[in-house]
Amino acid sequence: MPHKEEDYTEFTPDLYPPFPDDVPTVDLQTISLSKLLGGDAAEQYRVFEACVGRGFFYLALEGCDAGETILRGADQIALTGERVFKLPLEEKAKYKMAKSLFGYKHAGATRTDKAGTPDTAEFFNVSKNDMIVPDERMSRPWPAEVLNVKPLFASYVKSAHSVGMTVLDIIAEKLGVDPSEFRSRHRIEEPSGDHVRITRGPPREKEEMPEIQTPSHTDFGT
Repeated sequence: MPHKEEDYTEFTPDLYPPFPDDVPTVDLQTISLSKLLGGDAAEQYRVFEACVGRGFFYLALEGCDAGETILRGADQIALTGERVFKLPLEEKAKYKMAKSLFGYKHAGATRTDKAGTPDTAEFFNVSKNDMIVPDERMSRPWPAEVLNVKPLFASYVKSAHSVGMTVLDIIAEKLGVDPSEFRSRHRIEEPSGDHVRITRGPPREKEEMPEIQTPSHTDFGT
């Protein structure tokens, strides 16, 4: 039975196929956030060793308030993103990125390789700082689709920030550094480029078109 237009969604993680077995992967540690927050010494040692070793790890979010807030928030923000991306292009263009990382980037705005292949992803980056201050203190306008769920973004970024600080506190302790040294450099209220990035990969116009959503890059800082 066909969906009604208002019921249609591209965000259907329950329908995604399983990850293939024949793709090479890197073995990463899975760390329990619940155990970290509970002061589990063995888990704290594991996360420190993961940072010293590969520098990456998976973080299991289940079983604690902060983690559950992020899990629920991720799904709800993805659905918010759908509503934003469904806006007409001329409406989305009102919020285009300009001299900052915040706002809208249309598919094809950047080049992904030396051949000049355009990217295939839409971005909408929502400023962390704007979501945790009163509307009159926001740095730029945002579409109603974002403002209508501003508390959702606020709880999401605050929980994510608190989780990051939990990990940094552990690293500081293991290094013999006062945790305040890290915390003083990661104040959530301080203006920064921190944002929630919502990404959409529209269908290719032709089957033979390359599927490169973003150019190769490294992420930046904490």
